[in-house]
Amino acid sequence: MNKKLLLLAPALLLLAGCAGDNAETDNEITWQAFAVSRQDIVVTVSATGMLEPLRSVEIKSKASGEILDMPIELGDKIREGQLLVRVEPRNVRNDHAQAEAGLVVAKTRLSIAEKQRARSQTLYDEGYLSEEALESSLLEHANAISAEVSARTTLDNAEERLEDTEILAPMHGTVIVKDVEKGQIISSATSQVTGGTTLLTMAKLDTLQVRAMVDETDIGKIKSGLSAEITVDAYPRELFQGEVLKVEPQAITVQNVTTFPVLVRIVNERGLLLPGMNVEVEIQTNYKQDVLAVPLEALRTQRDYLVAAGAMGLEAEDAVQKFEMAPVDTDDPREQARASIAFRVEGDGPSPIPVGVGISNWDYAEVLWGLAEGDSVALTLSSGLLMQQERWQSRMQSWSNMGGFKKTDEKKTTTGTKPSNGKPEAGGKKPEGGSKKPEGAKPEGEQGKRPAKTEGGH
Repeated sequence: MNKKLLLLAPALLLLAGCAGDNAETDNEITWQAFAVSRQDIVVTVSATGMLEPLRSVEIKSKASGEILDMPIELGDKIREGQLLVRVEPRNVRNDHAQAEAGLVVAKTRLSIAEKQRARSQTLYDEGYLSEEALESSLLEHANAISAEVSARTTLDNAEERLEDTEILAPMHGTVIVKDVEKGQIISSATSQVTGGTTLLTMAKLDTLQVRAMVDETDIGKIKSGLSAEITVDAYPRELFQGEVLKVEPQAITVQNVTTFPVLVRIVNERGLLLPGMNVEVEIQTNYKQDVLAVPLEALRTQRDYLVAAGAMGLEAEDAVQKFEMAPVDTDDPREQARASIAFRVEGDGPSPIPVGVGISNWDYAEVLWGLAEGDSVALTLSSGLLMQQERWQSRMQSWSNMGGFKKTDEKKTTTGTKPSNGKPEAGGKKPEGGSKKPEGAKPEGEQGKRPAKTEGGH
């Protein structure tokens, strides 16, 4: 038996004996013709995210004390080397003076230790000094060297803190966070275990990045270098261009939804974009120019195309026969199994035909084989499909009540699925409790039961 016919066998069972009812729906046929033409197809992946600086720096001071001057404000644009904060230098000067004095003492002790070592060596060579006394002299000299190095390091740190009482900008940027004000006492970043007081945060806003959260089903299409279009609520008429920087390897799962952070770099030439703005990102994953294309509404699967055929006024047997006789332009059985079905408009009306489909977006799908430029395909409007699905659902319920289908359990046979939100799908059964019973059928739970006795009855 033909493989296509095997796929259609369940649908033919549902339609058996009902073909004559199509005459009732001639006035309800709702479809229109669309010419197959060439289009540019752009495939994108949508995501949302937030703008953040590509490079930001926290500014801290190596000196402790009171802030005497802070001639910058939040949002100011800063040049490299510009004064940011001036710290009161009195404590730092005192530390520097003590470090200088400590170095002088260490140098003097080292000089004395060197002379003592030399005398001890001479006395030992002449036999007037024991070996233990010589070793003690050598140890004293080594300790003096260590103290001199320690004192020199302390002085270097003190000089550095003294210079850092005037904190200068390390780069060009903008002040995005200001943590302290004039008159506040701050702690050193080098001498405090806590890491010191953060004074402000600078960032370069000429280049920003978006951390867009992309669904795991689309992450396989994303790679570095892809172009992206960014829209911001603050500028609804502006379209900003970006480029995918990288895909971070660690997934984030929130309420059983798994996404991956994708970093998209944006050049902020006009300075319109600011950190923290919410954005929508369209990452272009595929693009084909001037390819044969049809609207997605014109394509059906091999399991549901009979619904569209009924909405167009075709009888089931006629639709199956035309589909079986339609030519297939590929010998690959896998391509045949994946083929979609379009209704090509001919002299006697729409006829189903297998179509090979390539890339697609929300509007159009690429046609690989099955249709030619200039062909017309039928687009079934949503209203016609809904009416046809409701009609077939009613028939199936009637057949179930009449014993047309053998029940496998005590539950009623359904043809639709119940969505998680409790609303019925198009053409499917309504949620339990709201379904419409076939005319003449008894309410569920009362069939086969004797009527209850009324009060005083026998």
